Amino acid sequence: MAIAAEQETAPREAQPFEAMKLQVGTRLQFLLERGGRKIHLFSTLIGYVPNEYLLAKIPMEKGQLFQFLEEERLLVRVFSGVQVFSFVCFVERLFLAGLNYMHLSFPASVAGTALRKAVRVQVKIPAQVATKANGAAAERTPATMVNVSILGALLHSEKRLGEVGDTVGLTFEFMVQPGDYPVHIQTNALIRAVLPQEPPLPGNGAEHYEEGVEFQGLDPTQLIMLQNLIYEAQVEDRRRIV
Repeated sequence: MAIAAEQETAPREAQPFEAMKLQVGTRLQFLLERGGRKIHLFSTLIGYVPNEYLLAKIPMEKGQLFQFLEEERLLVRVFSGVQVFSFVCFVERLFLAGLNYMHLSFPASVAGTALRKAVRVQVKIPAQVATKANGAAAERTPATMVNVSILGALLHSEKRLGEVGDTVGLTFEFMVQPGDYPVHIQTNALIRAVLPQEPPLPGNGAEHYEEGVEFQGLDPTQLIMLQNLIYEAQVEDRRRIV
């Protein structure tokens, strides 16, 4: 059975299993394909026996346990915070009757890609930026995200959002495939650059700013969703790569 293609574009390097530093509760992403439909699922690691098998929770899809097939081939992806690891394994046994976990074959090899080699793509995503002034309550300012990577984004706004080194709250939402469902992200972001855009945008004569921000504290699931968004943009049109 075909497996959804790897989404990392940076060079992948062989890594020892121990490099992933897996712990109970580590978030896992499963990718598989059935009948031409790409399926993305999220699970949690329960444990493993080195060189024998992995134990993981059976993930849910649309409120129900996903129906895996024994010996089904899966691409598994794990984020460590500085690297994304991936490996192929097989469903060996399913445990239901209230237990709802599965045995997976121990990976024969593991590939790792540094997140610092993140690809940036053009987008047009509405965002809200929360800023504070003189200890006052947060003020929300609309902005547009014009490019994004898993590390940060470039924002356009009509109002200066802060100074270099300031931390702001950033909220945005985008659609992911397969399933065409919305992903909502709320995170802190560090302002890395602030530049006035000259001349003003046509039509309203208002001054615009460009702010380069770095995401702070995204969780593994948010990183996976951003990775999927970036991959889809590349597949749709490689000219969107910045």
